[in-house]
Amino acid sequence: MSWVYRRTGLAMGITSFTTCAAFLCCLTTPLPGLQSFGIFAALVIFIDYVLVMTMYCTAVIIYHNRYENNGKFGCCCPCGPVVPNNTERARIAIEGSDGEIKRDFVSEFFRTKVAGFVKVPVYRLMVFVIFFGWLGVACWQATKIEGTLLSVKHCS
Repeated sequence: MSWVYRRTGLAMGITSFTTCAAFLCCLTTPLPGLQSFGIFAALVIFIDYVLVMTMYCTAVIIYHNRYENNGKFGCCCPCGPVVPNNTERARIAIEGSDGEIKRDFVSEFFRTKVAGFVKVPVYRLMVFVIFFGWLGVACWQATKIEGTLLSVKHCS
């Protein structure tokens, strides 16, 4: 669990922060209902992150240490422990019986094709040039956005 949290904790923190920030952008609107929704959604995302980083990890560790190797129904019944337990089944599913880690198509694609492409400096430069060119065009087009005018006719 500590390996998983060291590896994913920062990524989950960044995505949670950016999602909270996006919902807090609702505070700029003059509509109170939308402002309330933005605050609510940002708080839900923040609390979810805190609970995942604290209580979920704790619950998994307590289950693994206290209940996983108990009887088939999670208690101390005389039916005996489940062999192999859930952790062993998951390890076998990931590594296989020979101990070699099995990789799915998507993992293998990113490990070989994408990583190999990004490691070449010329291709990396090409990706940056295309990205910043697209970003420049997007910013230029964003400056051309105009608000809509609502014309209200008064009845006399």
